[in-house]
Amino acid sequence: MVSDRLHHKHFNTTVELIYYLCVHINSVNIRYADTKEPRVKFLLMGVEKDQFSTYRKGTGNLMESSSSLDKFRQYADSKRYEYGYPDMVFLMTGFDVYSEEKDGTKSLNVLGIGFVGGLCTQFFVALGEDSAGRFNGMHTLTHEAGHVLGASHDESSPKSWIRGDPGSLSCPWKDGYIMSYVDGGVRHHQFSPCSLRQIQNLLILRGTVCWQLSTSNNGHTEPGRFPGMEVAPNEFCKSVFPDKVNVTADMRSDRMKECMVKCQYPEVRKYCYGYRCNYYTAIKYTYEHALDYMYCGLNKVCVRGVCKGSAGNLPLRPVARSTTTTTTTTRTTPADDGTTECRCDCSSKQPTTRAHYPPRSPTPTRKYRWLGINRRQ
Repeated sequence: MVSDRLHHKHFNTTVELIYYLCVHINSVNIRYADTKEPRVKFLLMGVEKDQFSTYRKGTGNLMESSSSLDKFRQYADSKRYEYGYPDMVFLMTGFDVYSEEKDGTKSLNVLGIGFVGGLCTQFFVALGEDSAGRFNGMHTLTHEAGHVLGASHDESSPKSWIRGDPGSLSCPWKDGYIMSYVDGGVRHHQFSPCSLRQIQNLLILRGTVCWQLSTSNNGHTEPGRFPGMEVAPNEFCKSVFPDKVNVTADMRSDRMKECMVKCQYPEVRKYCYGYRCNYYTAIKYTYEHALDYMYCGLNKVCVRGVCKGSAGNLPLRPVARSTTTTTTTTRTTPADDGTTECRCDCSSKQPTTRAHYPPRSPTPTRKYRWLGINRRQ
């Protein structure tokens, strides 16, 4: 993995960075637990703390997604020997990734981008945003790695450059699995049956020479450590509302048993009638998916979106998502649903065509989307 300057500056030592990435990957591996024949398990083989980001296209704290990914591909390909010939290279960035729209404007609604089916080829890269120390890039890493392993967005046609690709037309976008942008509750942490078949197809196509681990390289691991053990709930919510003060997590919320964290902050409002003014404290909040092993009840923790105290089968029950405002003086609850149905525009006429998605809003202040790059192998 490559950690750029705006990302790795958060960590005092390289050891701290490696530990953080290993914990990150532990959560990613939980989401790949349903893969089989072969089973996918990621292993961190090395980390580069990049100071200069010569592959970055953009000004200030911005990174243009498509052109930066192309340059990062060349950068990583030139370092294959130095990296130890990895199957995949992922750039974890602290820059704000954006895309250029047809009208020339910059859209900041981007979380990550990667090459579909690029595993063990010269297109073996992806990149994604992460707020260092908060683990909020874990789902992006899972999603973009899925692209590199051959999974298209759900409800997509087979990719012509991947031999035998079954596609994902039979898995509705609205079901809200990992390779969709709709929040399907528990399914948000699982791959659809179509994605699992696509990943299996590509791994068999590439063969064991691609992905079989050398017995001489054990990589870096931190067994038994997960993000919810590392980040306090209040700190987690601060990454949801980074520009607000007095942000807290309401761990007594009824939806905590659904592994949905209620992140909230107060906002003082002034209402004047004639010569008299009243002040009201409005509590604004939204619900976010809990980190793995975040407490959700007495002796219970969240694992892949399920609150449980021991191993068991994961239910497939969708959870609604909402953004609401309440007041502490005159209480009101004007609900504002934060979920949007997203359309998929996955054209494969050009190898470099991007899959664009109108954003859904995980917070009231910022919207996101993923981009998938289609590249002919």
